[in-house]
Amino acid sequence: MPPGSRRHRLAEAREVLCHGAVACELGARHLAGSLGRIGRRARFAGDTGFAPADVPRALLPGEQGSRRG
Repeated sequence: MPPGSRRHRLAEAREVLCHGAVACELGARHLAGSLGRIGRRARFAGDTGFAPADVPRALLPGEQGSRRG
């Protein structure tokens, strides 16, 4: 995997946040569950509106989110 690729960032992440709402919720829940079954730390968030603004508060101290595609 080339450094900086999506797969590389996923493999190196301490925790993965899977967000999905409405039609995407099922896929995001499935991804979070699948990652958990293979031993990766993952969680699901399906909030909409102002609630997603609270998600960064749940990050571990010293972590920050990545907006790279």
